[in-house]
Amino acid sequence: MSKIMDARSKVGFILHKCCCQNAITTLTILVGIMSITPFSSTFSTVLEASISYCLQYVSVQDRDQITKYYSEVFRKHINSDESDHLSNLSQFLQSGGCKLIPQPNILLQDLLNLSSKIGNAVFKPAGFLIDYKPEIMSQIFWEWFNANKTISNGLTSISEVIIYSKNLLIPNCSNDFIKSIIKECENRIDNNLPFNVIETSLLILKWLTSLEKYEPFKIFPSFDHNALNGLALDCWAEYAVYGNLTNLPNFQISTEQTFEKGYLQILSNAVMNPKFSFKTLRIPHWVWHSCLSEFGFPSEIPPKSILSLSLIELDCCIKIAHILPREFFIHAMRSRSKNPDITSRLIQIVSYTPQCIMQTYFSDFEDFVTFILDHHSLSKELSSCFRNNIIAIRDSLHILINHICSGLDYFKEEKILGRLFLLNQIFVFSHDLICYIDIYDSIWEALSLIPLSLSLSLVLFDFFNALAKFVNKDRQKRLSKLCVAVLSAVNSNNEIPLLIVNDDIAMKFFFSAKEFYSFINSDLISDPDYNIQKTYVLSSPALKILKQIYKTKEILDYIFYNLPNFLEICPTETTALATELIDDCFYEYKKEYLRFCTNLSKIMKQNSCTPLVMLISYFQTKISVYLDYKFDVLLKSNIMKLPDDENLVRLNIQLNHGIVPMLVSSSKHLFLMLENWAPPTSDVFLNVVSKESQKEQNWIDERFMRYFLMAFGYHQPKKDQLNWLTREFQKSFSLKFDTEKIEGKSDILTEFSKFYPLPNNYNALSIASMYCNSPKVYPFLVNFLSPICNNLVEENPNEFWLLRLLGHLNIKYKFPVDSKDKFCRALGVRNRCIPAPNPQNAGDGFLAVETLTAYNSKMEKEKTNDLLKLLKSQMLRLKFGLRGSEVTEKFLRKLMKSDTISQKINFFFHLSTFAEITSNPVLLEKNKSVTCQMILNSDMKSPIVFREIFLLIVNLVTQSRHSFDSSEICDAFLQAIPKDVKDVQIYESLPILLGIIQIAGINAKGTKEIVESLKHEEFNFVNVQDFQSVRKTIINLC
Repeated sequence: MSKIMDARSKVGFILHKCCCQNAITTLTILVGIMSITPFSSTFSTVLEASISYCLQYVSVQDRDQITKYYSEVFRKHINSDESDHLSNLSQFLQSGGCKLIPQPNILLQDLLNLSSKIGNAVFKPAGFLIDYKPEIMSQIFWEWFNANKTISNGLTSISEVIIYSKNLLIPNCSNDFIKSIIKECENRIDNNLPFNVIETSLLILKWLTSLEKYEPFKIFPSFDHNALNGLALDCWAEYAVYGNLTNLPNFQISTEQTFEKGYLQILSNAVMNPKFSFKTLRIPHWVWHSCLSEFGFPSEIPPKSILSLSLIELDCCIKIAHILPREFFIHAMRSRSKNPDITSRLIQIVSYTPQCIMQTYFSDFEDFVTFILDHHSLSKELSSCFRNNIIAIRDSLHILINHICSGLDYFKEEKILGRLFLLNQIFVFSHDLICYIDIYDSIWEALSLIPLSLSLSLVLFDFFNALAKFVNKDRQKRLSKLCVAVLSAVNSNNEIPLLIVNDDIAMKFFFSAKEFYSFINSDLISDPDYNIQKTYVLSSPALKILKQIYKTKEILDYIFYNLPNFLEICPTETTALATELIDDCFYEYKKEYLRFCTNLSKIMKQNSCTPLVMLISYFQTKISVYLDYKFDVLLKSNIMKLPDDENLVRLNIQLNHGIVPMLVSSSKHLFLMLENWAPPTSDVFLNVVSKESQKEQNWIDERFMRYFLMAFGYHQPKKDQLNWLTREFQKSFSLKFDTEKIEGKSDILTEFSKFYPLPNNYNALSIASMYCNSPKVYPFLVNFLSPICNNLVEENPNEFWLLRLLGHLNIKYKFPVDSKDKFCRALGVRNRCIPAPNPQNAGDGFLAVETLTAYNSKMEKEKTNDLLKLLKSQMLRLKFGLRGSEVTEKFLRKLMKSDTISQKINFFFHLSTFAEITSNPVLLEKNKSVTCQMILNSDMKSPIVFREIFLLIVNLVTQSRHSFDSSEICDAFLQAIPKDVKDVQIYESLPILLGIIQIAGINAKGTKEIVESLKHEEFNFVNVQDFQSVRKTIINLC
């Protein structure tokens, strides 16, 4: 089973290579395997997914004939009543497999026929199939239903399907059939009947209501179970989309979450109703009454904290952001939730903040952004928020850039990933080039010191792509070598391109990319949309960079020699690059362009996605000047709309400005015309956008269009509806904001809650925790915490952040001498509240205190608290070290004395860095024996310990200088590394294993041990990429 699972995880990569060579042959082989292989709940699903994947590489004309050929074999493996198989099949279909699987209509029929044998389990995959093609699949379902079920015994089947299919259509029959279903369901809505009977009926009536075939006037949320009340409210939510809103029942005020959630779902659907108005809707929820108050209508329910809303309620609020009260947006910006799901929804609410509120409370927005960058990994959501508010914030982008840059730590991945991603997104709107060049240079200096992860590498390449054409020629030459490095890492051999052998940074990216690509595999069941670009993820940004920068003759030779390989991995980016080079390079590389056109025609038969078709169309226009070549597939392509991916749209517009008019039909991409590179915007285009904004559509698209018109000062069409869009674009409208002033200690919390949201189920500690990093709130915290500080500290003696906050606010408190937290005790020692521990018995706690106090005089005092927290970080060396070898050596010696794993990790982290610093070979030489001993005594099966030691070894092996003899360290590594066939460490070391052995020597003890291990027969069956060739080389060498 383990071998099967291992094969399954790598099947995507293998299939792609085979299909590129000959998809028909690959399919034939797979069909042959299926015909002789008995059904297996695991392996059969892999074969089904593999067949489906291969069909993408077969032309549309050949697909029907091929699927008929192996139809029976395929059905043998897919028609099973085993629960594991149905679960795997459901996962495959839900993830996108419906559009790949052959003959889905036959599969649906087979699944439905299985229901008589195994029951309702078949309706889950059946529901996903119906969702894929509702018109055809719904008809198949109803034909099966009429042949096998009656209304009285078939309601469960209908309800099971609609749970997984949102698009099941009503049958093509007389209305009597629908009336019979409704009557049967209504008869079953009785509190005296079992829960599942009522639930089934409500689900069906909800579905019929959504199709406007039923009005839920007989359904009221008065059941004994709240879950049934929720379904009853769901029926009314479906009716609210199109029905007469005055017919909604007089719902009762309730604090039950089921009711509050249901009320907001009704509200969010009602605003989509063309008949919606503030006067016709009655919803007993505080959010709706706050909306009424905002727009001048009487309200009866007082507001609550925005943080009291559930996730589903917040989702509903996002849908009605155009009518939310002003306090909602302000409180969303001021919220400080540690829950990423809540915060991501707050970001979406802030994304639709009216311009007048955003500009008035921009400082709160700055603090909101800073908080998210410090506490969450939600940079993509923030990027979308920036774009949605770009008109309001573009004049203040330099302030945001400074805020983002102030937290950059080039040696700490979590401090650079989100910030650099945001800077990438902002750059296209910014004119602060000098700041970006400074960041670029700082990153380049740090690259030799920081370990590379895949996520960091991706962000770095996107950043380089943004700045590529703005840096000087020398920088562009180095960038071109980085691109060559990651593009060459695609090759299965370990041959290093001559272009990068003398560039340490490029070499580092080459080996890192090898590691990323070797261990990234795709599972077709969990990702039916797998493509090879998801494996070689750095190839796309590398090709984008090469498109923009200066290219030497050697680089051009490399590009054109490898164009077929690039096209196979990233067809869109490669086509863009080839198009860019036509005018300058066609005659010199005519042979390569002819070959490229042939390969491009082949790719077009397999991949007809809109961005690629658009690019090939432009490519044909440009190359037709030099070469008479027609892409027949283009004649059959019908480009109706732009893709969802903004990067692909940008790439197309940059090459071909002629597609700009298509942006009108995709309003979310209009912001591309506000970017620095964008072509001029004509009055004709603005007039078309203006007319489009007057059409009946959702408020989000209208908002995009109206803000776009505002950016160019274009006349706004009139609007009569009452919401923020009307307010924003009325010249007579002026929004006044109340002065925020908190007075009176007795009701200070009540006053505070008017301007800042309180946590759900709050207490003093949760309020202090939420706002401890918000300087604007410090005056309130001083008044609020001062009377209760001693009790608060006594109840929470181990909360270091609380003690730090009280000290920062100058609130005097009784120090908790019984605290067991080492950081609290360190703070107590520093402030002389408790005596320093005995060095002989202190262990790590003493090391923490001593480390701080030893260098406290050399640092700014206000940074000491931050350093206490940094003791948890392996990047401590960058705060204390690198300012002088004597300091770092002293610190290293402290780490050597400890036997704890955490300090060993820090030790190796230090040493791996200094292995890259040319001024420190003496330091390495002095500590060689200690290093070897610590390696031999370390548990290499610990992933963290192994990674830090391995980084040290990688640095030693890849150094261009040879002033330091690292043979003993490499020998110790070979002795300590786990050598069993099941140990992953030996495979992770594979890219440089031969280099380690060569440094250690063929007679070294570690070399002999690893050779003996590799000779074991159990390694004969390992299929890790390149393992067998490296294994053979090592055995022959020794």
